[in-house]
Formats: sequence, structure tokens, C-alpha cells
Amino acid sequence: MEAVWNKLILTPEIRVSNANAMVGETVSLTWNDCGPVDEYRVRITCGDTVLTDQSVGTDLTYSVMYPAGTYSVEISAVKTDIVEDKASASFAVTETEQVTPAEPEVTTTTVITTTTTTETTTTETTTTETTATTADVTTAEVTTVGTTTTETVTTSAEAGASGLAGDVNNDNSVDLKDVTIMRRALAGWNVALNESAADVNKDNSFDLKDVVFLRRYLAGGWDIELK
Repeated sequence: MEAVWNKLILTPEIRVSNANAMVGETVSLTWNDCGPVDEYRVRITCGDTVLTDQSVGTDLTYSVMYPAGTYSVEISAVKTDIVEDKASASFAVTETEQVTPAEPEVTTTTVITTTTTTETTTTETTTTETTATTADVTTAEVTTVGTTTTETVTTSAEAGASGLAGDVNNDNSVDLKDVTIMRRALAGWNVALNESAADVNKDNSFDLKDVVFLRRYLAGGWDIELK
């Protein structure tokens, strides 16, 4: 009898929805229908600690939300007292996403001006100011005969300029550029940020929960509204 059931029961093939999740995100485990089994057992461990070891009946999915750590998963297809077939997988949960600093874009403009008459030679000096409203800095350099003047000005975005929740760079749209600026601000970068627009979950503070909230809004499929 055991040989017959062995031919009918398949080995589980585990799929992990997010193998590198962030804290607060749900990780879903799914697997294939392995045949006429009595139950599937889910066992999840973190190091030597067993977090879950239970039967899920004949369901083909199981979801968890864990703190930061690396986790091992084992799914068993069980035919009571006859045969058991297992498969393993793993996933990790981290506190924050790693942000790779980007080199600032630099633009240089050079202007040379010379005015000459038959009697006198006049040297004119021109000063060009450049304003940057994001983390990218633009430098303008003006060169005249005998004089060079360079000035760079960085200003912070005016709070509530666009009136859109999540529009932290005040460009009148909410997109992944706003997520990047929020993540850089939390990582300690010197960036221009509209903190009023950054509090997207309206808990009167700007933190990692606002980044996760805005990413889910942009990804769609979540019951989330920006107010």
C-alpha cells in the first residue's frame, strides 16, 4: 500500500511571495496540490527557535508577519501513517532597505564676456545664482576677463506647497521619487523634504511607517488612501 501512495503524493514546491521583506510586511507561502494527502504541516524556525509547527489542513497557503531575522520553512505533505513528503525554503525580514548613495549631478556653465573700444577696455563681472530644491546640486560658473564668480544656493521646500499628501518634493505628483527622498531623509541625507506631506499615515510623525505606507499606495492592491 505504501508504494501506491508514494506514486500519488507529490513533493511540495514552495513559493515565497517576498524572500526579502521589510518589518511590517506580510510574507505569503504557497505550494502545489500534492495529491490525496490528509494534511499539510508548516514548520518555521529562526535559528534553533521553532516559531510555528502546525497543521493547516488541506490549505495550500500560509501567511506570516515576523520581526527582523532569517527564517527557514518546511512544508510536509502527510498521508497519515503511510507517507510523508517534505520541501524546504527560506526568507529574511529586515528593518530598513539599504540605500546606495548616488553621486550628485553637477552642471557647469562658463560665459566669457569682453568689451573693448578704441580708447578704453572695459571688464564686466557677471554673477549667476543657481537654486537647487532637491538633493541634487547644480553649480553655475561665470568667467569674465580677470574675474570668476560662483554661487550655489540650496533651499528647503516650502511646507504644504503642492497640498498633496506624499508629495515631499513639491513637484505636484506622488511617485517613487518621493519614496526615495523620504528614505534618504530617514537615512540621514541632507535633502529638501516637505515634512507635512511626508506624514502620509497621519500619526503626527515622520518615520519608516510612512515610507511603507506610501510604497503600498503606489504598488496598488492595498486598501490605502492618501488624505
